[in-house]
Amino acid sequence: MAAQAVGGIAGGLLTTVFGHRFAPRRLLGYGAVAFGLLDLALFLYPLAGPSPWPAVVIMAVAGLPGACTLAGLMTVFQTATGDSHRGRVYAALVVLESAAKPAATVAAGTLAEHAGIVAVLTVQGTGYCLAGLLILTLLPGTVTAARDAAAAVDGGCR
Repeated sequence: MAAQAVGGIAGGLLTTVFGHRFAPRRLLGYGAVAFGLLDLALFLYPLAGPSPWPAVVIMAVAGLPGACTLAGLMTVFQTATGDSHRGRVYAALVVLESAAKPAATVAAGTLAEHAGIVAVLTVQGTGYCLAGLLILTLLPGTVTAARDAAAAVDGGCR
């Protein structure tokens, strides 16, 4: 846990200093892919050997893509939503997240009984990788394009 904390703090500091040099979409997408790959490495390396040291290193290194992912997500969210809708969109996201967490916990527990915990954790890491690739592929490359798309969906409703 200490390695994870150190990695998170270091990742947050590095993202704060250098994050502005990258497009938020890239921070989010590449951060998610890197986090997913590290997640996969963390949970699959014990199949090759029982040493605890790779886990400590991976947990520390995962702080950077974790911080990049969060910074990119918050920046994309804030710049892609208009001032008049930001609070409502944020509230909807919090409600969805609050509902998804217990549902995912129950699903993971149930699946782990049948497929095993390593399989469930592999799905988690793969999910981060796929989400990052989808973000890089489908999310508009500019804030203006994202805001224009949101306005088109809104249709002028207030």
